[in-house]
Amino acid sequence: MANRKANNAIVSVISSNQFAYVRYCITAKQAWDKLRILHKDDKQVKDLKLQMTLSKFEDLRMLEFETFSVFFEKVEMLTNEALGLGKPIYVTIVVQKILRCLPKRFQAKKAVIQEFQDLNCNISYRPRE
Repeated sequence: MANRKANNAIVSVISSNQFAYVRYCITAKQAWDKLRILHKDDKQVKDLKLQMTLSKFEDLRMLEFETFSVFFEKVEMLTNEALGLGKPIYVTIVVQKILRCLPKRFQAKKAVIQEFQDLNCNISYRPRE
């Protein structure tokens, strides 16, 4: 009876694709073990996605003809993605990245920001709502 309830609980919360893997399992433990093996690589996939996101963030450059708002959307998308994968990118890093990537037409603004902004705050980046 307990095995039937456990099997029912497992089957009721998995997708139809996952059900194909556990359809012929007799015990709930067999089904659970198959599902565990199926999802074993989830952490590896998450780590790989995080590394790809951080690499995109590092490689990101503002194009000469690009507006600041378009560039900032790209930065914000990558920082949100990193946050969702468990690795917040701190405001300090985001500001430094933006300042490094600004084209020459922003030199005056860049100088003012660097002079008056304290770039050493360690506050987690929080996306706009």
